[in-house]
Amino acid sequence: MMRPNDPFYNQLKSQVNNDIRTTRKPFFCDVLVTEKCNLHCRKCFFWKNGIGDGLDIEEYKRFIVSLREIINLPFEINLGGGEPLLKKGIIELIKFCADQGLQPAISTNATLIDDKTAKELAECGLHRLSVSLESLNEDVHDFMTNTAGAYRRLMSGINCLKKHWSRGDVNIHTLISDKNLESIPELIEWVNKDKFFTGIAFQALAQPFRTDLKDNWYLDPGLGELWPKDSVKAAEMIEVLIGQKKNGYRILNPESQLEIYKKYYLDPGSFVRVHRCNFGEYIFNVNVLGLVHLCCFMQPIGNIKNHDIKGLWYGQVAKDTREKMLHCQKSCNNIVNCYFQEEA
Repeated sequence: MMRPNDPFYNQLKSQVNNDIRTTRKPFFCDVLVTEKCNLHCRKCFFWKNGIGDGLDIEEYKRFIVSLREIINLPFEINLGGGEPLLKKGIIELIKFCADQGLQPAISTNATLIDDKTAKELAECGLHRLSVSLESLNEDVHDFMTNTAGAYRRLMSGINCLKKHWSRGDVNIHTLISDKNLESIPELIEWVNKDKFFTGIAFQALAQPFRTDLKDNWYLDPGLGELWPKDSVKAAEMIEVLIGQKKNGYRILNPESQLEIYKKYYLDPGSFVRVHRCNFGEYIFNVNVLGLVHLCCFMQPIGNIKNHDIKGLWYGQVAKDTREKMLHCQKSCNNIVNCYFQEEA
């Protein structure tokens, strides 16, 4: 599953050009190394519906070697979760990716980062570290993570990182929800005053991971608990973010994406994609079972356990899937949160 709020997706825009359908080399890969998580976040149900670990580290290494055959460098690979630091051997895997010339990245809740782990993360070749922080209000963050003490452990983890980190990006990732709207300005100021952070990236609320797709999910009390009760207030806050970005604040989302967020929160039911989906041309995902997806909502194109990624990427199944994606009319959360190539 892709990390939809990641600013790297938006940076891809500068790399995409008119001959993408001819070259068709992937620019990014998201590998789900585990669905285990030590928190019980209300925005994600991996913690109760996830299937845990799938592939072992050696299987991931074989995949990475085959991946090197079809990519151009630099190439960022996200090792995601769940909580990736729960994956046994994750530091070894990060090192292997870096040794292969890739730019490994992880997104973490930071609650498992002690001094030893911080030192390992600082020295393993990690290119980017993204920390999920919902608010500087301890009660708000703990409510959204549904875990008492999550905020204090996260802040302890950040302090440990500051002792050892000397290279790569460290970003804060924050969900725009009903519960943290009022505390967002304080969080932005905090990030922008601390040069340790590259910046802050915001994510629009989507249906929780590991739940069956449902129309109007945000109206369901079990799925849409965090959806803003006042959509106008949410849109006004996003307008504030746009203004701050224009004034030089280190907000990593492009302005165009924030404008989409504003429309989305005002009327999520009528949000309809008007641009064709190009995800399958440059991004793919590998889940914990090794299944390769060009789109998380379509059938996989194969499995890295028994197929070489080059054969999958250029194969007929991938070709057919890309064609379906180009004509897809679904307004999914990827269109809201991830990079997509806008077309006139």
